[in-house]
Amino acid sequence: MSYRFYEDMVFKGIKRDILTYNALILGLCKQAKTKKAAHFVKELDKENLVPNSSTFSALIMGQCNEDFDGAVQVLREMVRRSVPFDSRTVHQVCNGLEHQGKYQLAKELLKELEAKKFLQEPLELEYKQEKNLRFRQLRFDLSHAGKDIINSKEM
Repeated sequence: MSYRFYEDMVFKGIKRDILTYNALILGLCKQAKTKKAAHFVKELDKENLVPNSSTFSALIMGQCNEDFDGAVQVLREMVRRSVPFDSRTVHQVCNGLEHQGKYQLAKELLKELEAKKFLQEPLELEYKQEKNLRFRQLRFDLSHAGKDIINSKEM
């Protein structure tokens, strides 16, 4: 449905904005069409539009329904682009990795976020019965997200 609406907009010459693309990407992810949704994220660059946290959150939601490794890649892309995100996003990805038995990947991801100053406090991971990974003190410093992070590293 959302894709047909998008095609109509293209056909009629109606300019698309980030909200149009976010709605399209979310709709595709809800239909388990994450590859097509990812294609539209790349389309944003061609349209000189900047993906935002809603864009990537929709992709992560879609990836979490299919492949948590893909969700990790999307989260890393958010970090690379300095797009802010909240702790729910990371919890969703890490809990999915936990259920898939990918504890090491979850641990690496959290350490990566801590090293890049997306975590306010030191990371604490606690293993219970080797299969039950619990995340504590996982808070994000969104006030430093975006260009502030880049500027502080350049100083």
